[in-house]
This record gives sequence, C-alpha cells and structure tokens, in this order.
Amino acid sequence: MRQTAEFVAVLACGLFVGAAVYVSLVEHPARMECGVELAATEFPPSYRRGAILQATLAALGVLSSIAAWLAVIDDFAAIRPFGFTGGCTGQQQESKS
Repeated sequence: MRQTAEFVAVLACGLFVGAAVYVSLVEHPARMECGVELAATEFPPSYRRGAILQATLAALGVLSSIAAWLAVIDDFAAIRPFGFTGGCTGQQQESKS
C-alpha cells in the first residue's frame, strides 16, 4: 500500500512539473510567435484543459501523499508496542555506579 501510494504521488508530481515546464518553455513562446490574436484565440480552451489536468494531478499527488504518510504512521504504531519510542520518553534512566 505504502509503496504504491508513494509511486503514484511521485508520478503525479512528476507529470505536473513536466506539463508546467512544457507549457512555460515550449507552448507559450510558440503561441506568442504566431501573434497576439492567435494566442488570445487559442488561450481559453487551452487554459480550461490545462486547468483540469493540473487540478487532477495536484489532487492525485496530495491524496496519494497523504495515503503514504498514513501508511508510515500505521507502520510506526505497529512498532510502538514492542518498546520503540523514538528515544524521547521523558524519563531518565538511573545509572548503576
């Protein structure tokens, strides 16, 4: 469960970044070379599609990251009964002199 959630989170974030870089470095400059009128004509439908893609990838990344985080917390809770407390119990051990 945890590995799958981590994979989906990294994949969604990678696709999100890849799409953002593509639009910034390729798509936008190409449209501006075609002229302001053509860029303004093509912008609204392209923006709608891009917004749907980005919102979907962002939501998928956040939800799968939360799922991976919860899986880690469940793993930590399973270890705790066996005495692992992370080193901070607030109690000092008595030294034998």
